[in-house]
Amino acid sequence: MAISCLIRIGFASTFAYTFLNSVGILKTPLTFPWIVILIPAVFGWWFWEKVSRKKLAYRNLTGGIIMFLISGELIGNNFGFFENVFWYDKVVHFIGGLTIGLIIYLILEYLQNKHNWHLSLKFLIIFSLAITMMGLVLWEFYEYFIDYINVGNMISDKFDTVDDLLFGFIGASISTVCAVYFLKEPEKIPLKQEFAQKP
Repeated sequence: MAISCLIRIGFASTFAYTFLNSVGILKTPLTFPWIVILIPAVFGWWFWEKVSRKKLAYRNLTGGIIMFLISGELIGNNFGFFENVFWYDKVVHFIGGLTIGLIIYLILEYLQNKHNWHLSLKFLIIFSLAITMMGLVLWEFYEYFIDYINVGNMISDKFDTVDDLLFGFIGASISTVCAVYFLKEPEKIPLKQEFAQKP
């Protein structure tokens, strides 16, 4: 309960900060409009609330990772880490892939239990990675669109898109394989009792 409250406070604080900058009340400098970050922040908060109400396993862990990812975007853009620290963008996209892979797998696991599907582990892994890659590609389209309408500089060089997809795929692969191990072999994972909040 306390962890859920902390995550909710984190999302609320992030929303307030990005919203106040979006409407011009705060004047934190950014190379593109604040709404570019506000939209993912709002979606992340909304999604976590839905996950929390459905009582999915590891919902607090998932919420924490989403918050960490959004914070990474805020810090990187506010302090110029994306432009000045060569590895920062790669780490953020790695965490992004990690996050999306975990979310997709948990949704599939929930639907499988709810509808009594009998999906093989191989299918869960391949389908989770496929949906994750689609999400990563859509994010790259989003970055291209922001640059195309001349309101940002999210694609730094000709290798940026490939690097983003590569590190996102690596993160997604790791999170999907770990999710399979955690959720299918719970007796081998003592930490499951701490993070998996069953109804």
